[in-house]
Amino acid sequence: MAPKTKDGDVLLAFSGKWVTWAHTFTAYAAFISALIVGVSLHYHKIVKNEHYGYPHEWFPSVSATIGDRYPERSFFMFFIAITSGPRFALVGLWYLLTARPGQKLAKYVAIVGIFRTITCGGWTYVTSTDDHDWHDIFMISYLVATLPWTLGCLALSPPNPTSIKYRKIFGGAFFATIVPLVYFFIQHKVHKVAGAYTTYAFFEWSLVLLDVAFDAVTMLDFEAFEVVIKDVTGASKGKDKPVVQVLNQSFLWSDAIDAAAEVYHGFVFWSMLTSLGLCVWYFPLWNMGISGYEILVMVTVTPFLLSNRTVRRHPVQLETKITAWTLGLILHSVVKFAWQTSNPIWPIVHDSNGGYNFTGLVLAVLA
Repeated sequence: MAPKTKDGDVLLAFSGKWVTWAHTFTAYAAFISALIVGVSLHYHKIVKNEHYGYPHEWFPSVSATIGDRYPERSFFMFFIAITSGPRFALVGLWYLLTARPGQKLAKYVAIVGIFRTITCGGWTYVTSTDDHDWHDIFMISYLVATLPWTLGCLALSPPNPTSIKYRKIFGGAFFATIVPLVYFFIQHKVHKVAGAYTTYAFFEWSLVLLDVAFDAVTMLDFEAFEVVIKDVTGASKGKDKPVVQVLNQSFLWSDAIDAAAEVYHGFVFWSMLTSLGLCVWYFPLWNMGISGYEILVMVTVTPFLLSNRTVRRHPVQLETKITAWTLGLILHSVVKFAWQTSNPIWPIVHDSNGGYNFTGLVLAVLA
């Protein structure tokens, strides 16, 4: 049995620099993949702005690339979501590396780093097409927070001449790029100069590259760290440790088919229950009078039958039935989403409007 102390089995150990490598790779992959896909599929659309299009404008901005079109937007969001994990880890490791007793600067920089990460998620998932104002608010907040983050990282840098040199280069280039960025944006927005937005786009992409490169310098500092995951309670499964065989029964196709049938029963139950209101409203209205369908609302009181003990003669299957019933509800919700809020086995749908009543009936008989 593994020791139950903090000197337990080491399950995984790796250098802290790999956190930075993961952050750098996924961040660059997000922007570069979106740019490649966007230029390949929607080149003329993403280079066009409110004043000019191709050939006056011939290179897309970051916002147009990551937020305007599918699937490049999805590529960007996918990789940015993966980047969030290494990003938070990078901020945490930087705090651990630079924190000193009695000093608050490291805590302040860590808070700013977390804030930048959150605002990055803001302008990533609230695109300029969705809500231009909030997209700009998140973007401006991110850029404003970059100043204290950059200066704080420079002030807290360990005595490593190489990392300090690269931080000064990337940080200085980042803020120097903002000046021509603003100039060409004004040329485009106010003076409506043809081609100004393309030049602006190059500086905007430069900001992205420099921003990620600045944080990539931490790989030189994180070489001093080793991230170790230990099993301090003996819960991991070594070769000499007994394993509780929770799933010790063999797989049977008959059991799998029975489970699928139970889930389908739950799906039919929820489909019919949600169709009662439609039937009561639809068919009497169609027939302009009492048609008998109203009696179907009484089906909601059928749980009263469970008061009879003979109906509840299989208590050991209760958990399985409840699970299948719940999965049937989930399946019903998914199907309604796929059929645009309709259910293909509702009585009010038919072949011409997307119904699959006959298929549903056949599956019900088989189940």
